[in-house]
Amino acid sequence: MRILFWCATLAGLVHFAASSLGRPGSSAYAARCRPVRAIRLAETLIVLLYVAVVPLAGWDFPFSPLPAAIGLALAVAGVALCVWAKVHLKTNFTVTLGIKQDHALITSGPYALVRHPMYTGFLLQFLGGAVLYDSGATLLLLFLPFAVFFCWQSAAEEKLLVDRFGDAYRRYRLTTGRLLPKFLKGESRG
Repeated sequence: MRILFWCATLAGLVHFAASSLGRPGSSAYAARCRPVRAIRLAETLIVLLYVAVVPLAGWDFPFSPLPAAIGLALAVAGVALCVWAKVHLKTNFTVTLGIKQDHALITSGPYALVRHPMYTGFLLQFLGGAVLYDSGATLLLLFLPFAVFFCWQSAAEEKLLVDRFGDAYRRYRLTTGRLLPKFLKGESRG
């Protein structure tokens, strides 16, 4: 199962790398997220901390009584959601957290379920890996910090989207949850 986990993870990474590198953007940016550098630095530091503490120092603790197969299913679902969301965005996708001049508001496909399905997919993958490896350190040092980062990033992105799309984006927020489908989330805050 661990081999399947890493195959799914690498397939997702290859998809993102192959479709992001060497492809010029479709247009200039109309707006960019200002705190993106701080966000990326924080994410990088957390990953480095995780690598230093878990694989190199060997610190970890069990946390889950769930079978490894559930972890694999969560991780594969997360990778699939990320790839589906990225493919669905087409040329609107950007790693720099920006709004392009010809940016369209996408509310179909995975975006009909949640406003930020790639973040949800990454979190499912982290959670799945934590369950598969029965790794409390993965939950504590990757899943939880990235949940905070994705809330931070999505809030910054949503400011740009409200500025660009106005009431259309505000109406969209009423029908979808930020990271979880609205029916799971209960009351949604914009």
